[in-house]
Amino acid sequence: MHDLLRAYAHEQATATMDRGRTPRRRYDQAHDRLIHHYIQHAQAASTHLDPPGSPVPARFTDREQALEWFDAERENLIATAHTTPQAALDLSSALGSYLKWRRHLQDHVVVNALALDACTRLNDTRNKATVWNNLGGALLEFRRFEDAVHALETARDLYQQTGNTQREATAWNNLGGALQELRRFDDALHALETARDLYQQTGDTNGVADAWNNLGTALQELRRFDDALHALETARDLYQQTGDTHGEATAWNNLGNAYGDLRRFDDALHAHQTARDLHQQ
Repeated sequence: MHDLLRAYAHEQATATMDRGRTPRRRYDQAHDRLIHHYIQHAQAASTHLDPPGSPVPARFTDREQALEWFDAERENLIATAHTTPQAALDLSSALGSYLKWRRHLQDHVVVNALALDACTRLNDTRNKATVWNNLGGALLEFRRFEDAVHALETARDLYQQTGNTQREATAWNNLGGALQELRRFDDALHALETARDLYQQTGDTNGVADAWNNLGTALQELRRFDDALHALETARDLYQQTGDTHGEATAWNNLGNAYGDLRRFDDALHAHQTARDLHQQ
């Protein structure tokens, strides 16, 4: 919706509400329907960015169509997240993968901050851990590493309190990435190994692959190149098993870096070319 059109619509709605109770009730109902429309469509579109094998509703035919809708409606979706606490909570989850995918990092931080405030206003303790985890991931992408560590440690502790092992694994995995950026490599290895083990307990193969992939990059930083190769090859193979092309491409790219460190330049070239081809897909 163009800014001028949005402003005109708001002006007309305000004028209508001033004329009596019935028009105001109709306006409120229309407003609620519009919020619901955006939330439903965002939730449906986000499923096309989930790992392969996840259920996908028929509202969008494929990932490309879902991304096109997100691109066209992004400003409206962010505006909708500001309307009510529940909208902020719902949209923070539905928009997360898209905003990370398209590198709209400031929007990613904003919607998660709105969602955290919504949890407080709604007294929603059940979702607070997930919002802290998502906010930590957003802050990590935004390169606010100390803030990310605080958010992710908070999420991890809340997941431990509720016994949510799979989500705890995700918090540990994200925490490992933040600690790595702070060059706290021993702490990062501990976090990532914990994430890998918890993912294995829950049978989350894609999560195990993510942890191995992150372990590989941490081991590279420690110049443990043979261990890094093992970790990254394991991640690549697991991504192939699950059909996660994007994850596999990332693993191949990291493998290329590891091969380069070992001066295995032909292998490095092959790995980077494979990563390029997979990303193009």
